[in-house]
Amino acid sequence: MNEDSNIQLRTEQIGRRLNILRMSKRLSLNEVSALLNVTPNRIKQYESGNQIPSLPELEVLSIQLNIPISALLSNDEDPVEIAPMKPQQAKKIIILRQRIIATCIKKALDDAAIPRVDVANALGIKPKELTSYLNGKKPIPLTTLETLCRIASLALQSLFGTHGLVGEKLSQAERVAGFRQLDPELQDFIAQPINRPYVELANRLSKLPADKLRNIAEGLLDITF
Repeated sequence: MNEDSNIQLRTEQIGRRLNILRMSKRLSLNEVSALLNVTPNRIKQYESGNQIPSLPELEVLSIQLNIPISALLSNDEDPVEIAPMKPQQAKKIIILRQRIIATCIKKALDDAAIPRVDVANALGIKPKELTSYLNGKKPIPLTTLETLCRIASLALQSLFGTHGLVGEKLSQAERVAGFRQLDPELQDFIAQPINRPYVELANRLSKLPADKLRNIAEGLLDITF
């Protein structure tokens, strides 16, 4: 399968995922389009696989649709409840995240000393359009961003929002998703308030360096035997 086919398949996959999740949350096209500050027709284009959102748009959608960004990019995870956001708030976040992502990509390309012309050719776009992406003036479609990451040897996950409101909400969703993947018996143990001291102790021990953990283990052996 060639690169164009992979991009189209990826675009259609995410579009179907968006449509299913939007319908499951009973959100109208108008509600979602207002959140992203685009037309309802643009949302239709996203869901039909004719166009693909940018990463900042997907981050906002993941919050509104109540799922982690990783779940939105795949078909394997169940929704996780997190609080939605208001359209005006979403608009500001998308613009800011768009600029942050552009800056990260630009730096990675500069560090790798890859000529802009070569990057534009690899993407099948004009250098002027690439410049618009790297200046943060134009949203980078997800599939284009994924290709840019491969060219710059940059992990897409490194671009996910980790700070501010987006980072807080996405991290919350990822933690809940991670908890759901635990063995049910372990979930029950962690959820019991009476077991909280043990969980907190395990958390503190996990942060200790190996030599201190070894000393604690040796001390316990001395007490036991």
